[in-house]
Amino acid sequence: MKTLVLLLLVIIVKVSSAIDEGSAKETPCFNISNAIDPDVDWFSSVQKWYYPLASRLDLYRCVHDLLETDYENIREFAVYYESCLEWTINSDGFTLMGYNGRIRHLKTTTVAQGTSDFTSEWSQGMIGRVYSTLTDNKTFIFSAACFADNQMTWNVFSTTKTLSKATKRQIYEHAKSLGYNPEYFTEIRYETCKNVASQAHNEIFDNNVIEITNTSTSTGLIANLTAPSTSTTPESLSTPSVKPKFDENPSYFCDACKRMCPSPLSKRLAKYNYYEKLFKYRHANPSN
Repeated sequence: MKTLVLLLLVIIVKVSSAIDEGSAKETPCFNISNAIDPDVDWFSSVQKWYYPLASRLDLYRCVHDLLETDYENIREFAVYYESCLEWTINSDGFTLMGYNGRIRHLKTTTVAQGTSDFTSEWSQGMIGRVYSTLTDNKTFIFSAACFADNQMTWNVFSTTKTLSKATKRQIYEHAKSLGYNPEYFTEIRYETCKNVASQAHNEIFDNNVIEITNTSTSTGLIANLTAPSTSTTPESLSTPSVKPKFDENPSYFCDACKRMCPSPLSKRLAKYNYYEKLFKYRHANPSN
């Protein structure tokens, strides 16, 4: 039981911990000689771009720029499941949106075929050069980026929130052919966007306190959550009526995500979801 307590606390701390930019740095900038221009008519016709795939550092820096805060203030869980990042084209570059209303403008200047320099409006934001190197001129554009601090990243702009397995496979192979390491591949999840996921997550980790209790209690529950500070409970925080079962391979975490999430993030999130439900169930059903 003590082992369970320690495991539980480690999971909660890690899932709610800050992102580590240093751990996401992959490789110094390298030469890109095969930049291409996407079809102009298609590109300009897309009103909203999603950001489903990227290297970890590219994702971290986008979120850091958008939130305009130190990395230590950005929680890892929220980056993947609550950022809901979207891009739109504006008169002199791109606009990044996410986190329920945050906006950041990036100015871009074309310097060669498929190549542009970008500068954030925030003084501590993103600065560098981006190269478009792969597109189907229908659903996605793959771009490699070299930041001003000599760090290389990559990202994918897509017309849809998710991409087919075949398209993902094509993108992964292209990224590897350029020299990127699959260990740093990652995926943004849009399933929880436009719902109460962010509110629920904040209430779990901000408005509740974890208290260690006696391991010999009849409930077998070693950590309890105090009552939320508000009487309004989102649907996602409702108490399960049936004791949850732990699934080693939940369908919510697809095989691609398991390969792409910073190891072992996908497993941590699966365990987090399970223990969160188990806490609430046992707290409400002490005799079970």
